[in-house]
Amino acid sequence: MKERLGKLMPCPTCGYRTDTNSAVGPMPLQSKAGDASICLRCGQLLLLELDMVGLRFRLPTVLELVDLRANPTIEQLLESWVSAFHRTPETRTA
Repeated sequence: MKERLGKLMPCPTCGYRTDTNSAVGPMPLQSKAGDASICLRCGQLLLLELDMVGLRFRLPTVLELVDLRANPTIEQLLESWVSAFHRTPETRTA
């Protein structure tokens, strides 16, 4: 399920810009600070953060990355990304 974010937001790892966020769950999707995302280009796990201009992607901290990787849904999404793009996803942290 996809939601238009209303602005182009770059991945802090590779710079890929997107204005769409996908999620697993019921519609209507309402992206909010703290939600996780995966960059379609590099596979980096990202978090949405609210700043003065609105939502933006940021890298997770080491502890956030550990929590994200412990989530079976996140692991399934990463496995799907690897299957689709045949690459190893990025795992940078802030």
